[in-house]
Amino acid sequence: MKLDEVISISSRQGLFKILSKTRYGFIAQSLIDNKKISTKINDQISILNEIQVFGNNEKKPLEEIFKSIFKNENGLQTKITHKSSKDDLMNYFYLIFDNYDKERVYPNDVKKIIKWYNLLLDKNFFSSLSLKNIKK
Repeated sequence: MKLDEVISISSRQGLFKILSKTRYGFIAQSLIDNKKISTKINDQISILNEIQVFGNNEKKPLEEIFKSIFKNENGLQTKITHKSSKDDLMNYFYLIFDNYDKERVYPNDVKKIIKWYNLLLDKNFFSSLSLKNIKK
């Protein structure tokens, strides 16, 4: 599974793997409960490999953020959860991406990133990554 096969749907919890494209959206499978759904043309869908995080100088792809978390956590779940305090979330995110734009990256964004990372880790998404090959 690659990030270009994973979507987030604004009206639904979790992440979904794209199974096929339809004329007006996708047939996708939940990574949480494996239920299949079809999206509609008016659903707000984000493909994970297209998401970027605002930095002070430039945007950083979500995949690079995930790699930084993976390296920081030695390939394990995050030390904090999406339920941590706003200050804890933002302090943690600073360790991951010290040049993030503090005016445009919100605690809710960091919560999503942490939830998504942990979910993808549970689904062995990062199994092909080697800590040796990841630059911080």
